[in-house]
Amino acid sequence: MIVSSDDTPADDAVTSSTSLALNPKDNYGSNKDSLSDDTEGEQSLSPRPNACLVFFNLHSSLATVSLFLLAISQVLPSPINLPVFLSLLMKVYLFFGCLCCVLIEVEFSQWFLDLMPIMRNWVFRGFSYVFLGLVGTQEGTLTIRDYKSDGAFDDVLSSVGANLASFLLWISSLALVLSGILYMIMGLFMLRGLRDKHEKDYAKKIALYEEHRTMIV
Repeated sequence: MIVSSDDTPADDAVTSSTSLALNPKDNYGSNKDSLSDDTEGEQSLSPRPNACLVFFNLHSSLATVSLFLLAISQVLPSPINLPVFLSLLMKVYLFFGCLCCVLIEVEFSQWFLDLMPIMRNWVFRGFSYVFLGLVGTQEGTLTIRDYKSDGAFDDVLSSVGANLASFLLWISSLALVLSGILYMIMGLFMLRGLRDKHEKDYAKKIALYEEHRTMIV
């Protein structure tokens, strides 16, 4: 009994290898699809912060931006009619107070945080932010200087600068007051522990993800 050569396994292997050699694009496409699947799998495994951590981070960003803008507004032309000494004293107080709070908010260094441990208390931090914001709103709502005496170009520029400073003071101060109120509410409900817990969990997920990527590579 004679066996047909078409039924042998050797011929099947030769046929499959020949088809791969004749169609390299198909082989490349399958490899490309597998690589894209791996990339999508890694992206799906990439950890993301939960809603609570996103809220805490957004609130911290709001406080940081408000403090920074309030500090910047202190170097603009003064929109208030105060004696030079009092105006300068208020500007210096707000400028350095806001800068210190910015460093605390972004956790610049552990050494700096240890200098003012009371700022770790969110109730006191919120009270400080509200106080700074109220001082800023008071500075922004006082009488703007009258620059319409002779209509000179320098007077117009000074008027524009003063109004810009007043507007920036208002926006940053109100945002800082809102942030301070939120800090006091979250401090009363002791939500800092919840924020720290979510930050630690997210840091662990990031570490596990990086370890997984290293093992794959």
